[in-house]
Amino acid sequence: MSGVHAINLGNAWEAEPGHAGQDSAWVRRFGRPTGLAAADIVWLVIDAPADAAVACNGAALPAATAGVAYRANVTAMLRDRNLLVLVPRQAVATALPPPVRGPLPAALGSVRLEIEFGAAGGGGPTA
Repeated sequence: MSGVHAINLGNAWEAEPGHAGQDSAWVRRFGRPTGLAAADIVWLVIDAPADAAVACNGAALPAATAGVAYRANVTAMLRDRNLLVLVPRQAVATALPPPVRGPLPAALGSVRLEIEFGAAGGGGPTA
């Protein structure tokens, strides 16, 4: 099987205040996509990102840079339940009112998972 399937992660984000002097974070919980085969690759994609630190399940990913398309391979770090964290630079974080639970503010970009079916072994770049 070949092709790409996108899963939008635009909703259900939660603002988490900073702790011990750290910046505020935006967190998104999601389940492992079903039906993944060994040759499938799952990419985290952020269109129009802000400058932000990015982590999945506690593992740091390359940082997002404002105005630069973001793409990171997260296949190996996926679990049944997952936690994605974006920590924008302070200037962006303080300008955004945190919702209880809702869409990610547009200033932080548009986030999705892309499943590339049958692509493993190709060794594409990350972020």
